[in-house]
Amino acid sequence: MLRLRAFRATNEKVVKIAVHPTHPWLVTADASDHVSVWNWEHRQVIYELKAGGVDQRRLVGAKLEKLAEGES
Repeated sequence: MLRLRAFRATNEKVVKIAVHPTHPWLVTADASDHVSVWNWEHRQVIYELKAGGVDQRRLVGAKLEKLAEGES
């Protein structure tokens, strides 16, 4: 049975969502360029940034690689 969970780090409209292929991580980006990386197993934000003016995909991708390798 599918169980839905709610996550909320911002009151802005979420405009992008990505799921990591091997880790329990969900990345959200809102309309104000606020990016959050969630661990859905623990229902907590593990990383946040304000990404305006940068290549968000490259920046978040690099941070996810570091998190996967155990760096903070």
